[in-house]
Amino acid sequence: MSNDNGDLFSRLRAMYFGFLGSMRLAQDPSDSFGYLVSRYSEPHRKYHNLSHIQDCLAKFDSMRDLTENDMAVELAIWFHDIVYDPFSRTNEEDSAETFRAVMAPYALSEVLCRTVCDLILSTRHVSAPETIDAAVLHDVDLSILGSESDAYLNYCRCIREEYSGYADDPYREGRAQFLRKMLGMEWIYCTAHGRDRYEPRARQNLVRELALLQGLS
Repeated sequence: MSNDNGDLFSRLRAMYFGFLGSMRLAQDPSDSFGYLVSRYSEPHRKYHNLSHIQDCLAKFDSMRDLTENDMAVELAIWFHDIVYDPFSRTNEEDSAETFRAVMAPYALSEVLCRTVCDLILSTRHVSAPETIDAAVLHDVDLSILGSESDAYLNYCRCIREEYSGYADDPYREGRAQFLRKMLGMEWIYCTAHGRDRYEPRARQNLVRELALLQGLS
């Protein structure tokens, strides 16, 4: 394990153990954390990996006060991409089911489990979030779109690598469809914080990437 990966592992371990400790759960967090690490470290993951989770958690820190149930949102962040297969259309459903299975020994309340599963399913981003917690998770998950140019270009490269099983033309067509969908929305982000912090740069990044995909620049 490289020093960078070791540092990331240590930081996330401390965050995860501290978070579950704050929930006063009797079960040792080691097994569930080990499972999280194994899934997010799968070799095909170039973007949807532990670094993505760390980034989401960092962005969430500045939005936590907006939520009604910050515990549920944080659990959803940890588990929302635990199943990730670029060829699958059921990643979110499978991630929600995996959350339930992995956390079963912790005896979480059914209300909390349902809330977390609903939040994970909301990261399909197929409809407008129905709650403030889903809106915060939406903005956190898509915050990369509003990142600085270098970070955004690296994100684009990583996404292309994850979709390396697709030839160039089908990939460009699918990616362009996603970009047009985002650009066609009145707002990409759902909270005032997200719109202030990410919206202008996100639109610039998406327009630039779409032009590159279409060979216009």
